[in-house]
Amino acid sequence: MLEKLIIKDFVLIEDAELGFTSGLNIITGETGSGKSLIFKALSLIAGERTAGNLVYIGKKKAVIEAVFTNFNTDVFHGNDNLKEYFSQDELIIRREISSAGKSRSFLNDSPINLSDLKAVTGKILELSSQHSSFALLEKANHINILDSYSNTLPEKEEYKIVYKALKESISELFELKSKEKEIVQNLEFWKFQLSEIKKVSPKSGEMEKLISELNIIENAEMIWESSSKAHHLIYGGTNSAYNNLLESLPDIEKLSEFLPDLQSILEEINQSCALLKEVALVVNDFKNNTEYDPNRINYLRSRIASLRGLEKKYLSIENAIGKWEELEQLINSSANLDKVIEIKKQEILKHQLSLGEKAELLSNIRKENAEKLSSGITKEISKLGMESAEFSVGFDFCKAGDGEHLVAILADGNKLDAKVNGCDNVEFLARTNKGHRVGSLVLIASGGELSRIMLAIKSLVVGNDRSTIILDEIDTGISGRISMAVGGFMKKMGKQNQIIAISHSPQIAAQADTHFSVNKTHSGEMTRSVLKKLNKEEIQTELASLFSGEHILESSLKSAKELIGKENEKII
Repeated sequence: MLEKLIIKDFVLIEDAELGFTSGLNIITGETGSGKSLIFKALSLIAGERTAGNLVYIGKKKAVIEAVFTNFNTDVFHGNDNLKEYFSQDELIIRREISSAGKSRSFLNDSPINLSDLKAVTGKILELSSQHSSFALLEKANHINILDSYSNTLPEKEEYKIVYKALKESISELFELKSKEKEIVQNLEFWKFQLSEIKKVSPKSGEMEKLISELNIIENAEMIWESSSKAHHLIYGGTNSAYNNLLESLPDIEKLSEFLPDLQSILEEINQSCALLKEVALVVNDFKNNTEYDPNRINYLRSRIASLRGLEKKYLSIENAIGKWEELEQLINSSANLDKVIEIKKQEILKHQLSLGEKAELLSNIRKENAEKLSSGITKEISKLGMESAEFSVGFDFCKAGDGEHLVAILADGNKLDAKVNGCDNVEFLARTNKGHRVGSLVLIASGGELSRIMLAIKSLVVGNDRSTIILDEIDTGISGRISMAVGGFMKKMGKQNQIIAISHSPQIAAQADTHFSVNKTHSGEMTRSVLKKLNKEEIQTELASLFSGEHILESSLKSAKELIGKENEKII
């Protein structure tokens, strides 16, 4: 249960601490007093994203903190992401919102992201506003409500796994067929391209080697003359640099006896002799290996021209080689594509049959529980002043349309359109007046009737795992005797789950186990919303104000006293 809610510097609430109890907690206040801020604060605790400036004027940040105790830890089993947060007997959730609009979330003083926060609060907190009633007007929501009541989560997850696999296989088949179409259109062109590249058969790095070789052969005469001359000057003649340097060594050795520094120079001269000899040999080999060959020149020029043709077409030789490999793969794969497509079709059929099996199981569970939900809601709304009303769940399979693949195939061979939630069409039906036909709830029910049906749904769908239910003005559109019935119903719900309800109805507020009021105060230029837990005397005054407004009449006080008296009689 939600034991405590602390709000600081949040919109109009400067500092408030509400200590809730088990049973039915009611919050009342005149229009515009700030009741909706309580619901907004609890929505943020539940993981809602912040929007707009929510910080009290002149303050740097707003802080909302909720303390939960006596919660059922079993509901968190199986979620390893949340284990680290449950080392204590209580859950303390805190949201901090800066004046810049940024927010931080904490669970038991550890930072938590909004996704994990929603996973936690989704197990222990159920929020329902007057807008939730209008969710009944969206037919798409009906199947989700039925699933919540039927507890179909395991079967639904199994269905979704196969549904996802089917969609992926269909997508892959479309890609294969698109590829097949592309192959049919381009196969001859691909073969031409491949033939063109294979005719040249380029090799990586070949162009640079060929250009270097051509440059040498085209300059063979100059290379022969230069290398011959260089070899002669360095090593070949009696007056060569090598011989002259070698002949100078004995004289330098004699001089080194008188000039010791020459000793190190002698070593360098020996090294220079060896280097000159090596250079001479390299130059001579180069000369001997260089030959002017007109036929080789013609071949090299032709080969380079062919490679440059590919380079121009594919921007580089490496690209041409890559294209060669790609074309071979495309052409080779085209030969096997028919077989691959047939295998994919068989895979899709397998998924369709499996999906049909999962869909039928899911549908049977829904049908069985649809009858229970129908009788349960009919029974509950009869306690809410709708004695002649009847509620039922309309049920039908989604017949397969023109779709060839996204279908589920049942055991009898019938095909159904596959939707993400199954193959069922679910719609809530109702008859709200005696003698009328049962029709679509969307078309028949009034706002007040929708509120009561939604309350009945909450009482049946929300189980013991969610210990706290927040109701924001779900009593809109009802009054008098109906409000008394709704209040009694909420009080009964409070015996199973903690109920915190924001209400404007004195008949409902009179049945509260704990009653809070919200009032707007003014001090100078500042406006504040002040929250207060009411004692017995204050409750009577608050109920009277709900009857007559700001100026409380004697008759309103009398009516409030009578309401309290009736509630006391029930207790006795």
